[in-house]
Amino acid sequence: MATEKQIAANRRNAKKSTGPRTKQGKAISSQNGLKHGLLAKNIIIPTESKAEFNFHRDEVLSDLKPAGPMESIIANRIVELSWRLSRSSRFLAATITTMDKEPASNPLTDLHQSMIRRALGQSSPPDGPHVPKPVLKLGRLIIKDFSNARVIDRLSRYERRTVYCLLRTMDQFFQLKLIRQMNPPELSDQGTPLED
Repeated sequence: MATEKQIAANRRNAKKSTGPRTKQGKAISSQNGLKHGLLAKNIIIPTESKAEFNFHRDEVLSDLKPAGPMESIIANRIVELSWRLSRSSRFLAATITTMDKEPASNPLTDLHQSMIRRALGQSSPPDGPHVPKPVLKLGRLIIKDFSNARVIDRLSRYERRTVYCLLRTMDQFFQLKLIRQMNPPELSDQGTPLED
């Protein structure tokens, strides 16, 4: 059981360690648990550029041209899913590169490596130290997080799920768009839509 002196010391110490107080400090500490960001709740993770995401969003939305609130909601979901899909592709490439560069921790056989290289369009393994350190660091984080247990399989499964969700969402978007085009609003005598 704690003495009165220990309890008083604990109370004094508790007043000193209240965590971040500023908005910026809270934003930084909210990312403390982030390892690689593959399953992050945030659309943009710290290693990604907000400007690149904004460019991606603008490109996709200008291509889809959503009309109305429902189409806009679904179009924004398409933006998010396609962004996450490009992230998972980057992570898969970083993991394969890391496994190829660090064969001691590589659970894949030479046959599997050559199959993966062929799938990526590479004729031979990359040689030399030209692989950027951030790519290797990201690959190591993912391999460590997945405990080397079928890491490629798990990344591929995540990518397939994202593709499936993206295709379903795009299907919903185009169905809504088709329904809107098939049922244009009724026009009044002046050529403007009638209001209810």
